[in-house]
Amino acid sequence: MPPPPLPPRVVMPVDYQGSRRCPGCGGGPLSEPSFTFWGGVIGHKILGIERCESCKRWWVKKTGQPGGTRVVIYTISGVIIGLVLAALYAISRAR
Repeated sequence: MPPPPLPPRVVMPVDYQGSRRCPGCGGGPLSEPSFTFWGGVIGHKILGIERCESCKRWWVKKTGQPGGTRVVIYTISGVIIGLVLAALYAISRAR
């Protein structure tokens, strides 16, 4: 019985300048922004994602998978934590 086939690996193509190309559109380059409206200065670093300059989509650095879901979860988590803290503050002031 032959061994099972190996799963395909996601390989980021490298152009002559050494920058990675976008896994979605094939363009690029992929870059880390200095600031994002959803994560400030460190959000994209925490999530490990970068943005394609051509198609403007977010991609996970290590896997090449789309990073939009991570951005949404990060944003919703921040809003929920903010609302909980605001509610706790309002409750403590009401006493």
